[in-house]
Amino acid sequence: MALPSVVYGCHAPQQGQLVARSGGPSGTLEVDEPVRPDGPMRGELPSGDRCNGTFTQVNISELEGLGAPQTPIRNTDVVTLATLTCGRGGVLRCTMARTTGGVFSFGDCKDADGNEYKLRF
Repeated sequence: MALPSVVYGCHAPQQGQLVARSGGPSGTLEVDEPVRPDGPMRGELPSGDRCNGTFTQVNISELEGLGAPQTPIRNTDVVTLATLTCGRGGVLRCTMARTTGGVFSFGDCKDADGNEYKLRF
């Protein structure tokens, strides 16, 4: 039996708070294995709509061409994009940052209706 070349270890899920820039109640986003370069995630918008989707690591240079939500990224950050389908088919896109080998720390999200959110882990 071949072993994978990368072992990610056992990490607790990581939950972030999704706060609308316009104020009001917060929602949540949760990642089961935050140190992986990609994987599933889920959450709930402040409206109560549930979301499911995936995240994947990208190069900083790719962000502008992907139309990703803008977030302050340092050269030492690892950049990850997430796309989730929420409620009745709405889409939430997020740009998230983390340190190399670390868990997520912050991000920015935007839904298909133009609502913008800050994401704090």
